Amino acid sequence: MKKRGFTLLEMIIVMGIIAFIISIATPYFAKSIKKSKAMADVISAKNIAVAIQEAILDGKSIEETNSWSKVQNISFLNNYIENFSSLKPKMNSLYDFYYKYEQNKLYIGAGDENSVITLYPEADIENYK
Repeated sequence: MKKRGFTLLEMIIVMGIIAFIISIATPYFAKSIKKSKAMADVISAKNIAVAIQEAILDGKSIEETNSWSKVQNISFLNNYIENFSSLKPKMNSLYDFYYKYEQNKLYIGAGDENSVITLYPEADIENYK
């Protein structure tokens, strides 16, 4: 009578093949996650820009500035964006959204106090980490 089952050597070979496939797939999966977080932040930046523009059309005023300021400092955005106070970039939990409004042109970016990457109107995804 013949025994059914796998030998230890066969199991080790199969496990090695699976480990090899996982080691190849992991970097691609991580890159995909990073890209999706960046795109989520770009969408959030566009939503913030739309909310600010809508508020301006409603008669709210925003101070012109040529340096980046935190979006959280615009108090009236609570009325335009749901859960505004908890809005944070997905790419890095230490980042915040920033805005710059100069010569009637609005820019939205994300980063920290030392480095802000523009996400709206044109996203600089390559430098966004």
